[in-house]
Amino acid sequence: MTAAIPPSGGTEGVAPISAPISALLRRLLSTPTAPFHEGRVMEVIREALDALAIPHRHDRHGNLIARYRKGSGPPWALLAHTDHPGIEVTRVRGATAWGTFLGGTRPDSLPGARVRLFPDVVETAGRADDGVLATIRATHMVRGEKRLEIDLPTPRAVAPGAFGGFDLPAPTVSGKTIAAAAVDDLIGCATTLAVLANLRESGAKAHVLGVFTRAEEVGFIGAQLLAEAGTLPATALVVSLEASMEIPGARCGLGPVVRVGDRTSVYHSGAEYLLHAAARELAREDPGFRFQRQLMTGGTCEATVFTALGYPAAGLAYPLRNYHNMVMAGVDGGGGGNGNEIDREQIHTADFLAGVRLLTRAVTATGRGAPSLTRYYRQLIRDTTRYRNRLR
Repeated sequence: MTAAIPPSGGTEGVAPISAPISALLRRLLSTPTAPFHEGRVMEVIREALDALAIPHRHDRHGNLIARYRKGSGPPWALLAHTDHPGIEVTRVRGATAWGTFLGGTRPDSLPGARVRLFPDVVETAGRADDGVLATIRATHMVRGEKRLEIDLPTPRAVAPGAFGGFDLPAPTVSGKTIAAAAVDDLIGCATTLAVLANLRESGAKAHVLGVFTRAEEVGFIGAQLLAEAGTLPATALVVSLEASMEIPGARCGLGPVVRVGDRTSVYHSGAEYLLHAAARELAREDPGFRFQRQLMTGGTCEATVFTALGYPAAGLAYPLRNYHNMVMAGVDGGGGGNGNEIDREQIHTADFLAGVRLLTRAVTATGRGAPSLTRYYRQLIRDTTRYRNRLR
């Protein structure tokens, strides 16, 4: 796989997207996933990394870590999660299945929803599987969990351990939009792979870890275990890559968002500065390059976990419509309902391409000796010698 990021990636209208990146997006976005059932997505990512000849390994919890290294210095850790809210089947009797909906969605959007269920990846390794079409009959809240009753098309059409999500149209990737059942956060995974492809193709000097985590939608489980174990170097500059709910000040089509923080916390100022500096540099060079900067309060992301555990962490997000498949009114008051209707998630293609371009610039700027966190702090803390006497 090779990446071809166009000279400008943040303009409105049609954005040029290379055939390899388009193919990667279609494959990733067509792959079913849910918390604790990320194996099929991991397989696609491993194949892409093997094609790039980039070494990778799993930690003891199943998170996947890839490394590109040419030169010294602390690494950038590009962090994306491989799951999306979905269903886990726990019991089957006849043509009825019972299960749990894992992750955030409105409970009243579930009854009557058509879903597609898949056996666990271990059972279907190496072959395609279209899954089993079923319907959610009822939802019950039990100790904070969304418990489901599901009508199957035939008795025992699936077994306990099956997983899945809403039955929605196939992904579409065009010069204007990227739409799929699970843009969040497979688009973050695609972003990391595209950056690694750029680095491999150019042979650029950089130190980058591609980190693909599990079970984010049920409380950042994979990311927290990774951070607590100290698997990443303490000096790693962590960037959480997300598709996050479109809000005023973070709008689809106006560029990726350098994320200052989320609903829960603000991130590390030094790491955010380096990302912001790369964005400003690109905007100076190319008037067509667009980006946004915002405290995005639509949700919490993995950067909060890493910040809380002492890592210098920042975030980059793509403004997302139909967050977690819930059709909501857009920031301009149009485009949806109250969250009961279900549809594919959607981002702008130009935002994605600009995000890949921005991250490629940020990680290679560090390799060229651009401002480190130490130099960043020195720029903020001024030399006051010439002013001291005036303040006496």
